[in-house]
Amino acid sequence: MLTGLIASVLLAAGCDALSDVSQMGEPGNLAGDLATRLEATDHLTYTAVYQIIGGGEASVAKAVDPNRVAYTYPGGKLIIAPTERTDCRTRGTGVSCTVTQVASPDPGPDPALFAELVKHGMVTPPVVVGLLNATALDRDAEVTQRDTTVAGQHATCVNVAGVDNAAASTFEVCVTTDGVLGSFIGVVDGTRVEFALTQYQGSVADDAFAPPANATMIHR
Repeated sequence: MLTGLIASVLLAAGCDALSDVSQMGEPGNLAGDLATRLEATDHLTYTAVYQIIGGGEASVAKAVDPNRVAYTYPGGKLIIAPTERTDCRTRGTGVSCTVTQVASPDPGPDPALFAELVKHGMVTPPVVVGLLNATALDRDAEVTQRDTTVAGQHATCVNVAGVDNAAASTFEVCVTTDGVLGSFIGVVDGTRVEFALTQYQGSVADDAFAPPANATMIHR
């Protein structure tokens, strides 16, 4: 079930549930299908804005050719590009950005960077993919499915409980038809995470992958 924050976001955005009937299904099929949908966004360019618990705001900007993604969250911004990672965090009254060159082949994002986002109420699509894949492999996990709309986008949701060996054993996630993360509710590595999509567009701003203005740059 949606909590008050997520429900209020959906109502404010004029989103109505397409189906109030939850359906039981094989965990491997339901969770695996959504994980595949989330992973199949390499061809997409988009900007997604989210309201997070506590009234903050976060966003994901994704572009192709080259593939780049920027996560902006309360207190920081993480920019992932083919050749470098830029980790920006608010420190006192200023912003400090650490730029790290990426080895070839690309080893993928440092899990510690994604963990920093979780601390500020945001979970990234790759982390959700990991949770869904863990669910798919756990025969004892309980999974129910429902359909809804989030910020005008049709989405499929799964409510998951009883997952072993995952950062979150109980959670609910909604994924749009295009494979964009629509909402998430759960406790990830001990931190309560709750957010919902409020705006979506198939483009990115010119400065989407730029560090915050006046940030102090540290190159490694």
